[in-house]
Amino acid sequence: MSFLKPNYNKPGKGVEKDEPQGSAFFRYFKLYFRNFSKMIGYGTIYFFVMLPLIVFATYFILAVINPELGLSLSDALYEATYGQVVEEGKEVMANSWIALLMMIAIYIPRGVAIPLVILSAICIGPLNCGMVYCMRNHSREDHAWFSDLFTRAWRNKWQGLAFGLIDIAICLSLLVYLFAPDAMGMSATVFNYCRILCIAIFVCYMVMRWYIYQMIVTFNLKFRGLIKNAWMFVILGAGRNIVTALASVAMIFFFVIFPLYYPSAMPFFLLIMMFLMWSMLIFLAVFGTYPVMHKYLVAPALEEQRKAEAKKNGGKPIEENVVEAESEAEKNGEDDSILDDDD
Repeated sequence: MSFLKPNYNKPGKGVEKDEPQGSAFFRYFKLYFRNFSKMIGYGTIYFFVMLPLIVFATYFILAVINPELGLSLSDALYEATYGQVVEEGKEVMANSWIALLMMIAIYIPRGVAIPLVILSAICIGPLNCGMVYCMRNHSREDHAWFSDLFTRAWRNKWQGLAFGLIDIAICLSLLVYLFAPDAMGMSATVFNYCRILCIAIFVCYMVMRWYIYQMIVTFNLKFRGLIKNAWMFVILGAGRNIVTALASVAMIFFFVIFPLYYPSAMPFFLLIMMFLMWSMLIFLAVFGTYPVMHKYLVAPALEEQRKAEAKKNGGKPIEENVVEAESEAEKNGEDDSILDDDD
């Protein structure tokens, strides 16, 4: 499998210092495939950590929020599996994502499933920190060891855990309002307003979390500072946020929705989802939004740091560039955070 382990010692032209970057579209794929073997590892680990939560979300919708929908889908799945005629609007292909998740939820014993869901809920936030740290370095063409996925997850475990649980709570709230069969005791008008508000909060928070996890692994910020800055970046980076969101939705549509119309491609897309989809989505989010954070937080913080070091050295100029200054602490085994909450 030599294509997974490229030989960077082969003679050749190499990468020129002032080589043009090209369009963002081609640069994204160039950087992704430059680190392809690591991306496969990232995506695989993330998939298996996310899988219990995805299965739980399916169970939560079909057994807790809307049991009637669950029974309807179970009947349709049974009929489709045994080749019976299925009513229009109730068709569920035997090899669809819904069928796969339902079978996992049904056949895994609760004594195994519940601990896996709890473990996944605990690990997903810190793992997001590790993933974002590696993706941030790859997007700015810095080096990242594969082991950084775990060391950075552990280093940022408490903030990662907190925001991981917030992620889960907001997603569960959205599922309740999207799939609830009635107004849950509220008037239809109030329920619809609450549904719209919940969707708006979900969309806004999904954009904020792109920046939250990047700030966790880059700065020493407390909870309030993370939320405040992330909210500002929703506005300051509106252009990039919209493009990144549209690209993410298109990618999810391709990986998840496309196989529903072409069921024969399901095994292929299952492998892609297992190995590549999550790393591609997270790298897209970091690649698309890191320049905003760099412009408004990283660059000013490093400039202040450079001025302080120059003053400490008697006014002598500091020769290190931004990347070197930001990476020096990592070389010395120190935390790479460059700004604290008081700043």
